[in-house]
Amino acid sequence: MDAYPAGQDIFFAVDFAQLMIYDSVDSASYRVLDQSGAELLAETLVDPADLTADGFSVTTTASINALPADAKRALRMVEIKMRSTIGNIVRTIEYVIEAEHVLVAGENSFVGYGDAVMIAYDIPALEGWNNVDRSVRISALLFAKRMIARVVFRDPVARQPIPDLQGISQTDWNALPGDFKQTLARAQVLEANEVCGGDPVVDYRRRGIQSITVGEAKNFLQSWKPSDERTMQSLGISPAAARELKPYLASTTVRIRRG
Repeated sequence: MDAYPAGQDIFFAVDFAQLMIYDSVDSASYRVLDQSGAELLAETLVDPADLTADGFSVTTTASINALPADAKRALRMVEIKMRSTIGNIVRTIEYVIEAEHVLVAGENSFVGYGDAVMIAYDIPALEGWNNVDRSVRISALLFAKRMIARVVFRDPVARQPIPDLQGISQTDWNALPGDFKQTLARAQVLEANEVCGGDPVVDYRRRGIQSITVGEAKNFLQSWKPSDERTMQSLGISPAAARELKPYLASTTVRIRRG
């Protein structure tokens, strides 16, 4: 699904062949809905002069593409109705609108997108992360943050519990130790990499595959450690993220918060 900056006009070319419409279209109309199904634009006829044998264009305006208050992302659905020689045809184009800064450290993330990209740049072989686009990375980072925020942490220097990260205020976030926030950011990127597909070799190991043959070459894989599997089951995050967070885990008996 495509993502666009919120608050601007968005142009779509409706291509009949791409929509697998091979009959002559006599007329067309469209309306725009939000993710809850509420109508943002009532059914609007396409000017017959704009209809060609190949398709037509639709523009959704900046006001339609404005984000609701406090939202970082929202869905728009363009429902298109066409009358052809064989009857009525309905197709829907879906897209996401995004705030300028979708990820805000201390609010819905532990790290902004630009900083996440630079963290990933310094970590070799992030197979999952490197194989997806910006929109998927952002979704993975949001999911990774939610998973990590459920873990119970403790400040190893002050020997005090760290506030619940699931609902932490901006004031409490700002007061957290800088080293801990940097660790959270790295762990979030590592977890996002796992969400995006991670390292296929790690996945092979988890499934018990002991070797990979490519042509005449046979590569043997290190066995998957039971401790890594227990870590994933108890923490709910990947071993790579857990290793990054290890100095701050509340105890060797891992606990997670509900949420």
